[in-house]
Amino acid sequence: SAADTAGVRLSKTVDALAEDLHRAIVEHQRWVDSLGREGRQAVLDAVELRWVDLRGKNLSGALLRGADLRGTSLAGALLIMADLSGGTLDGADLRGANLCGANLERASLVGADLTHARLGPANINGADGRPTGRQQPANLRFAVLRGALLPHCRLTDADLGGSDLTGADLSHADLDGADLTGATLTDARFDRTEPRGAKRAMSAGGE
Repeated sequence: SAADTAGVRLSKTVDALAEDLHRAIVEHQRWVDSLGREGRQAVLDAVELRWVDLRGKNLSGALLRGADLRGTSLAGALLIMADLSGGTLDGADLRGANLCGANLERASLVGADLTHARLGPANINGADGRPTGRQQPANLRFAVLRGALLPHCRLTDADLGGSDLTGADLSHADLDGADLTGATLTDARFDRTEPRGAKRAMSAGGE
């Protein structure tokens, strides 16, 4: 059956959330696996998903704009090219999550754990599923990552322009090609970080 471009929209009521969320994830998985020919894209914009267990779920390409994901467990989840812009992920567990090409512009990730997370570029495929040779970098422009844990995080070519990384731990992170123009790096840790080719025009106090 043809994909419903309207997507699966979740009810914001607590009673219906579990059933709706399960249905949305199942339909979204079908949408991903069939390259959009079956199932429906998950549209979770502005939905409250605090403390929900989404470990290992495949939400690649899902729309989570402005969603409340505080304290949510997304360890090992697939969020490739997902749109989390403006979302609240404070204290979220994103250990080992794949966020390649994801949009996290103006998202709040205060105290979030992104240890071993992947935030590099995503390969863009055509409608036939074949590679186009183009890539989409992760977008973290103006994201708030104060006190976030990013050890061993892959941030290759990521756009972190204007982001707030105050007190963040980027030990052993890969920042090759990342853009940190205008980022606040006060008290951020860079122990054994790989900064090759990174643009690091730091704000005052970021040395």
